[in-house]
Amino acid sequence: MHLALHKLTRKLVAVKSMKLNMLFENAEEKTLCFKRIFNEIEILKMLKHENHIKLFETVLTDSHMCLIMELCPGGNLLSYIKKRRKLSET
Repeated sequence: MHLALHKLTRKLVAVKSMKLNMLFENAEEKTLCFKRIFNEIEILKMLKHENHIKLFETVLTDSHMCLIMELCPGGNLLSYIKKRRKLSET
């Protein structure tokens, strides 16, 4: 993950960058990997809830795929739970 500034909104965003050549070793893995990634992208596009990270944009180059997402400055859920060890249901 990388931190970036969205030029239009002037807000900080998170950029998830993936090297395409690191995602697979053969053509079969490539197809399966791209299906999973595009499935994740489609799900993120459909989600409209205050408790979910928003996907703003996807950028595909010859070597990288980048997902431009809403920044969650407090860290991820797993880190939050590990820090507190136990959470109430609410």
